[in-house]
Order: sequence, then C-alpha cells, then structure tokens
Amino acid sequence: MLKSFFLLAYRNIIKNKFYVLVNILGLGATLACCIVAYLNHRFEADYNKTHQNLEKIYKVNIFREVNDRQQRYGISPASLAPALGTSVAGVESVVRYTSNQLSVKSGNEADSKIFSKNVAFADDSFFDLFTFPVSRGSISSFSDVNSIVISNETAEQYFGSQNAIGESLTLFAENGEPLEFKVIAILEHIPENGMVNFDAVTIFKNFFNLYQVDEMDWKRWIGATFLSIPNPEDIPGIESMLNGFLEIQHRAREDWPITRFEVMSLKEYTKISRDVWANWLWINLHPAQIYAPLIMSILILLLAGFNYMNSSISIANTRLKEIGVRKVMGSSRGQLIAQFLGENALVCFIALLVSLLIAIFLIDEYNKMWPYMNLEMTFAGNVGFWLFLLGLLLFTSILAGSYSAFYISSFRSVDIFKGSYRLKEGGWLAKVLLWFQVTVSVVAIIASLVFAQNASFQQSVDMGYDMNKILAIPLASGVDKNALEAVYESHPDISSIAYTSQHIGWGGYSRTIELSEKKTEVRVMEVGTNYLETMGVRFLEGRGFSSEFESSDIANSVVLDRRTADELGIQDPIGQVIRLDTLRLKIVGVTDYFHMSFWSKPIPIIFWMRNPEPQSLMVIRTTAADQTQLLNQLKSEWEQLVPFIPFSGFEQVKIDEEAQDVNKNITSINMFLAIIAIVLSSIALYTLVSLNILKRIKEIGVRTVLGSSKIGINWLISKPFIIIVILASVVGGLGGYYLSSLLLNSLWPVRIAIGIGSIAIPVLAVVVLAYLIMSIIILRTTLKNPVESLRYE
Repeated sequence: MLKSFFLLAYRNIIKNKFYVLVNILGLGATLACCIVAYLNHRFEADYNKTHQNLEKIYKVNIFREVNDRQQRYGISPASLAPALGTSVAGVESVVRYTSNQLSVKSGNEADSKIFSKNVAFADDSFFDLFTFPVSRGSISSFSDVNSIVISNETAEQYFGSQNAIGESLTLFAENGEPLEFKVIAILEHIPENGMVNFDAVTIFKNFFNLYQVDEMDWKRWIGATFLSIPNPEDIPGIESMLNGFLEIQHRAREDWPITRFEVMSLKEYTKISRDVWANWLWINLHPAQIYAPLIMSILILLLAGFNYMNSSISIANTRLKEIGVRKVMGSSRGQLIAQFLGENALVCFIALLVSLLIAIFLIDEYNKMWPYMNLEMTFAGNVGFWLFLLGLLLFTSILAGSYSAFYISSFRSVDIFKGSYRLKEGGWLAKVLLWFQVTVSVVAIIASLVFAQNASFQQSVDMGYDMNKILAIPLASGVDKNALEAVYESHPDISSIAYTSQHIGWGGYSRTIELSEKKTEVRVMEVGTNYLETMGVRFLEGRGFSSEFESSDIANSVVLDRRTADELGIQDPIGQVIRLDTLRLKIVGVTDYFHMSFWSKPIPIIFWMRNPEPQSLMVIRTTAADQTQLLNQLKSEWEQLVPFIPFSGFEQVKIDEEAQDVNKNITSINMFLAIIAIVLSSIALYTLVSLNILKRIKEIGVRTVLGSSKIGINWLISKPFIIIVILASVVGGLGGYYLSSLLLNSLWPVRIAIGIGSIAIPVLAVVVLAYLIMSIIILRTTLKNPVESLRYE
C-alpha cells in the first residue's frame, strides 16, 4: 500500500514538476519566515526564564507625582535594603543591583587591554536569587570585596583562550583611582533576553567604595532592589512596610519627593519596562519587533498556502479520470482523501526541509538587524521547536490539500466518465484567494514605500540644531579636561567646545515648573557656558548662557524652548520668573522648536546652568568634512592624555542611528513580504488566466476566425480578473494606509505624513503588472493559428 502511494505521488510530482517546484520554493521561503517569527516570539516569551526562581523574583519601584499624575520609576534608594534588614515577613532575601559603564583594564602597562564594560554591583545573595551557570571557577567567594565574576565574552576579550581564573582586572573609580580585582568565576553566555545583563559583577560594597558615598544617606539611587517573595499574597503587607520609609526618604531628598513604593513581579515589570521612567535595567522588545514578524509570517503563510491550493485544484482537474478508474476498481473515498492529502503532505515536507536551509540564512540576517538579540535554531532537546515544525507541516498540508481532496473524492465515477464534473479553476474560491493575495501584496508594497520615505525624511528633517556639525565625548572624574581642551582647540576644524550634564538626544530629567499658578511638566537640561551656541540651537529672542553673564546666570537664569512658552501661555517671556522646585529662575532666552530625538515625544524643555563647566560631556562644534577622521585623531590624543579610560566619543548624527536602523529593518521586512506576495500573486494570476484560456480555447479560435481584434479578445478574457485586481488594490490601498499609519504612530513622534502618492503608486503598479501578465498570456494564445485552437481537446 505504501509502495503504491509513493509510486502515485512520484508520478504526479514528475508530471507536474513545474508547479511542484514553484510551490516547494514558495512554501520553503514561507516556512523559513515562519521559523524566524517563531524564534523571535520565543526570544520575547522566554525573557528571564533562565532564572529558576523567576516566579518569586519581585522588584521595588517608586512613584512620584508628575504634572498631577502618578509616574512609575524603576530606581530605588540604595539605603532601602539595609534598612529592611534580613527579617522581613514574607521576604526570603533582599538583593540590590545596579550597573554602570566603567573602564576595565587587564595586564601590565606594556600589554594592557582597556575597554568600557557594563560592570554590575550586587549583594552577596545575588547568585542565589538569579541563575547564571558558571563555566569556570566558583562563586563561593563572591562576597569578597576583591573578587569579580565575568562573562564568557569578557573573558575572551581580555584573556583570549587563556584561563582567566585568578587573573587580575582593574576598575577605575570616579576620581581615576585604580581598584584591582581577582577573577573568581567565568559565567556561561548571558542571554540577551534577560532584564539583568552585565559584562562583570562584583559585591555591592564596591559600589560605595568606587563612588565614595555613604550607604545610609538615602540620597543615592540604584537600578533595582529585588525581593524574593514565595507567596504573592504577602505583597500588600510588604508594600505597606516599605511605605514606612517615605518620611526618611523625603528628609534626604526634599527636592525630589516620592509618593509610594510598589512591589512588582519581574515578569510583569519586563512587559512594561519601555514605559517606566529611570529604568536602569534591560528593556523588553519593542511591540513592533514582537508583532511585525508574526503578522508577516502569517500573511505569507496564507499567501503560499492559497497559491498551493490553487495549483492543487488545477492539477486535480487533470486527474479526474484516474479518480473514476480507482473508484471503479474499489477504492474508497477515504483512500482517495488519504492519497491526495498524503501527496500534499509529501510536497509540504520537502518544502519544510528546504525551509530549514533557508532559515539558516534568514536567522543570520535577522540577527544583524537587531544587535541586542541573538536567535538560534537548535534541535537538541528543543521539544517546543519540534512541535512547532510538526504543527506547521500539518497546517500547510491541510490548508493546501483539503479542498481538492474532500471535494474530488465525493465525485461519482459514472458522472466523471460522462464529463459531468469539472473543477472550476476560475470559481469563486480561486477568485477570493487571488483577491486576498493581491490585497496583501499592495499592503506590503505601501508599507515598504512609506518606511523608505520615512527613513529619507528623518535623515533630512530639521532637528532644530546643527546635528551634523557636532561631536560629543563623554567625560569622567579624573580627566583633566583643561589639558584635553587645550589639545583639541589646536585643531583648525574645531570652532568651539562646551560642556554639559544633559545632552540633546540623550535627554534630561522631568520636573514641573510653575508661572502665575500655571503648571506644566518639562524636561530639564543642565548645561554649561556656550552649550546652546555650540550646538547651534536657534534663538527666537533673548540669549543663552555666555561667559559674559556667567556669574549672574548660575542657578538664577533659564532658557525655554518655544513649546514651553506656548504651554505656559507667555506672551512676553524675557525677564519673567518661573519656579522650579525651590528655585526661582529668570527667563533670559527662548529657543525655537527642536527635537531631542526621533524616538521621544516632543515635550517642553528648559535649560539652566548649575555649573558653568559640568564634567559629564564635552561637546565640540566642527567644520570638518570628514568627522570620522577627526574623531579618530581626537581618540589618539585622548589615549595619550587619559590612558586609563577608553575613548567613547561619537558623532551627533549617530545618536539616532537606532531609529534609522529600525526604519531600514522594517523596510526590509516589508519589502521581503512584498516580493514574495507579488511573486505568489503573479503565479496565481498566471495559473488562473492560463486555465481560463484553456477552457475557452475554442471560443478564442472562433472569435479570431470571425475577425475579433486581439485587443477585444484580451479585454474579454482579462476583464473579470482586472476587476478582482482593482478591488483588491483599493482594499489593499486602504489597508496599507491604516497599517502604515499605525506602525509609524507607534514608533516615531517625528515622522512623515503619508501622501496620496505613497498609496497611488503601489496600487497603479500592481494593476499595471497584473494587466501585463494577463496580456502576455492572452497575446501568446491569439497569435496561434486558429485551426490549432479549434482542434484543441
């Protein structure tokens, strides 16, 4: 029986090898996309799941009143954990965690390696709460202040193939003083899909040693305070106890009062991490990155499945007599259904094998799109992936073959031999499938075009300052900025240098300001002398912070952007006084609108000067045509003056590089979908028109003999399909517009307005392409000798 099945399947495949090959390749590419989408989904769904205690890991958040609403912050006081102690009802352990970019050096001066690494600080029960498998060494002495644990990648970067256990690493404190640590353990690869991610970690005591702060002053914030809570019912009582520390926190930070503490599970926190202010942990994937691949794969799978269904119907139409003979010879309907479904399953299985090969390439390319994720296709022990592949095979097999199998198997053999039955390749189902395929094609093309236009728009949009003339260099304590500035000023391409604590594109901190009892929430940026002029921010009236007014401006003056002035309703702002916390600041200037970045929603911004030369960032205005070359020169000079801190300067235009990458990646995804959709739709259209012509070949011959024009015959045959394509294009145009608008609105406050051309061009292109395909097929038929058409059987 199996031999007979495979023999019939083989003969059918060979007989229809062109259609089978097309469907195998189409399904293979489609299933590869589904595999990537599944792995992308698993990457997001498995966030933090490497931690065995995930179900009882909770995080302390704080709330502040911001503009008459409660705003959640991810940070917590460093003093909270020691204040809680070790005997809190319902809490098994308390773990503080925070991380910072620090300079880390290995080796002697002659062969030293120094890099900027993400160094974490955690309490001694950190590895009891979180699961990080150790590949070498032991974490038993983690509580030793001279010990450090590093990731496998960090070990390879500093020590290569050499065993790093027992080797020394040097961290540099804020004042530049070196602190030496001994490597006691090397961790296995730390998954990118985790909220706790670091290059190296040491005991939390070293945090206070490096930053020279008192553990109990309640002024220092850290990234997270984690609680191990086995019973969630204890959370209300724990929150009530935490709120007992509000008073002591208020006394320490009267300028920044918090309203309450919150205890939230790490699983829930991960989902909302993008919306939390001052989130110093990792973040979850952007919703567009989660859902776009899933939607794309479903659409492509339906397209490929429908295309295969059309082919199956067409091929089945040539096997009616075979079915009649088999019924006469005693084959049951169930056997016929099994034969047809089995043949489809065999083709789908081959396509699945092809998809695994294609997926290897697609996964690699997809990983390149998103530097913070790493998808891997593993088979060993991955039961979920095997079940997914099995489900994918069953779904495609049933979707593609069920219609022809169940419908044809119901035919009676007598009626088959009489010619009473004939599948209608151009029937309503095939036309609905064609309509769906063309609709998806139009949607995908519109989305690709819109995101390509948006990328071009964002590259040329006026941000409100001279983005393309700015270099920025993060500083640190211990850097002699005067010596550095003296060297940098010698470059003829550098026109000015300024300093700032908060930088345009990096953001500031939120506060509520007040003028004449009117309040508004603003982004506060502490800047230095001549910062605004160096950045090229355009003033509508007034001035910035210059050395001429430096003594009077410090902690007394403020510059508003136009959006802040509009929010406050100020008609004549210069000289008026606003209240910021306990400060009274006089308005000395108003800037034009400008954008912090493509990602951030435009909000009111104010600039003020606490210190004329902040230490956080050096800003350089340059006229250099090749900024990268200049940056490399500055790096060389930096390494001579500041050998213990890695150079991390950057071009300001790179600050929104992620937005450009997202634009490019979404454009690529939609373009890939559009190409596959167009190819599959073209094949479906080609198949339906060809089969329609075969049914009407004698009619075409008669019309040709009677003098009908080729144009008239072309219109007669193509008319019903043109109507389908036009209807699909209209629906696809509307769908493409709303889908693209939804995606743009969810991603970028600064975005292009979708024009009529972005809709009309794809719609027109699809209609023209469809008409050309049909015209070529029909023209080829009308050019034949009418005698051959009349003889066709």
